[in-house]
Amino acid sequence: MNIRPKVILSIAAVFALLGAAQFVVERQIILPSFAELERADARTAMRRIQSAFDLTLDRIALSAMDWGNWADVYRAASEGPGRGASLHLLLPLATRETVPLAGAA
Repeated sequence: MNIRPKVILSIAAVFALLGAAQFVVERQIILPSFAELERADARTAMRRIQSAFDLTLDRIALSAMDWGNWADVYRAASEGPGRGASLHLLLPLATRETVPLAGAA
């Protein structure tokens, strides 16, 4: 047998072994670590989305409460002084959570 077929056969065998080794390393080592990184990134993104939704819902609730209170204020103002004004108009203002402004302690 000539040397040329032996060299070609040995080079093909080396490439086949390297291809098989690359496949095994990729499936057993690299792919699971990338999958875990993707899951961690997805969890972080979902926490950010949930926080954004919660913040938006809190702002909408506060705005709705303000608009609801304006109906009582308008009714009290239209009925005249002393007739429609009552304590329930001031209670939501006293119990509202406030967000400090920038620079306020």
